Formats: sequence, structure tokens, C-alpha cells
Amino acid sequence: MSDNSLSSLCDSMAACVNIELLRLSANELCEIPSWLLKLSKLSWLAFSGEGASGEIFKGYSKDLGKEVALRVNTR
Repeated sequence: MSDNSLSSLCDSMAACVNIELLRLSANELCEIPSWLLKLSKLSWLAFSGEGASGEIFKGYSKDLGKEVALRVNTR
């Protein structure tokens, strides 16, 4: 799904429970939906590109059971 100028992800993707790897690089996303990080099989998420570097995004921590801030690191 990288390099598609996506500004959001469809909520219907929450039903894709077998996603293990997801590349979202080079899009125009301003937040990561909380349902994405609740997917139990998701073990690798690529999130970078123009507009994302050094910005803070909302995400969900399964361990904490709440939304958290994620900082994109370009290094």
C-alpha cells in the first residue's frame, strides 16, 4: 500500500485480521488508526516518507490498552 497518496485507511480494513506485514510508506497519512495496531498478527509496519519525518502520530498500544503517541524516526 506504499506510494499511493493515501490520506486515511478504510475502517473496513480492521476485518483483515491476518495481516502480518504492512508497508504504508510514501502516503499522506496523518494518523495511524487504533484498530491497525490491535491486529494480533501484525508484526511489522513500515511507515515513512514525505510528510511523515519527525512528526508525531496517534497509535494504539496493546500492552498499555490505550492510544499513544508515535514519533516517526528517519534514521
